[in-house]
Amino acid sequence: MRDAPWSVRLWFAWAFFLLAVTGLLLPRIIAFVDFSKRAPFSLLGIFMMLELAAVLFGITVALQRKRIGHRFAIGIAILAAPILAGLPPALFQMPPEAANGWYSLMIPLGTPAPDFALPDLAGTTVRRDEFAAARALLVMFLCNHCPYVRHIEAELSKVLAQFPGLAVVGICSNDVEAYPDDRPERLAEQARRAGWVFPYLVDHDQQVGRAYNAACTPDFFLYDRRRGLAYRGAFDESTPGNGKPVTGDLLHAAVEQVLAGTPVPEPHKPSMGCSIKWRS
Repeated sequence: MRDAPWSVRLWFAWAFFLLAVTGLLLPRIIAFVDFSKRAPFSLLGIFMMLELAAVLFGITVALQRKRIGHRFAIGIAILAAPILAGLPPALFQMPPEAANGWYSLMIPLGTPAPDFALPDLAGTTVRRDEFAAARALLVMFLCNHCPYVRHIEAELSKVLAQFPGLAVVGICSNDVEAYPDDRPERLAEQARRAGWVFPYLVDHDQQVGRAYNAACTPDFFLYDRRRGLAYRGAFDESTPGNGKPVTGDLLHAAVEQVLAGTPVPEPHKPSMGCSIKWRS
């Protein structure tokens, strides 16, 4: 390398720096990258892999002392800038458990509540319009296997018990073939364990989950008297591992305001949990 042009030396320094940074962030990058159709980070994952492929190709070309290696050095420097500028701060500023979490899509407030007619755990069909007289409707996407749901399930029961005027349904949209812990019999065990008394519905074909734009478990959708979306957000500040107490204060405050006929001030903190397990 002593007789190599300065541009080749610079290229090698840049390439190894990029590889080192990527290596340090690899565990979190892998946790974020998901190539499902609904994954918000799938483009980032593709970009990262193309970036690494280009680096390795550039090193090979540079070792062969071809002029195209110099051009690659410039190109990769430009391509890598967004990653080095934006990705590391974004990842390092998140709490550790966020690397394994999935966020609510935060659809616009006022969005009408999609219709549904789904079987509960006893096989009885429950319809959205059965709750037409209620002043508010809370639709929750839940499951049994997810640690984020298990983390709040007992407190969720306590919070909901304080609002007899609130209509509540839980829905499991997960692919039960891939996640057998979310089969109806296991959901029934969960409901008993957590003390849930609301209808727990099974979205076998996943159409209701898609209609609601559900993204994670838990994912909360609170609708006002006119069945316009009034709150979509977190249960509280607590997630597995962050040490904060499970209180349900964010959802509790939102329900109080919606039942009183007042808007829930924004911003709403997005709910975070396991991704909905969609079938391909």
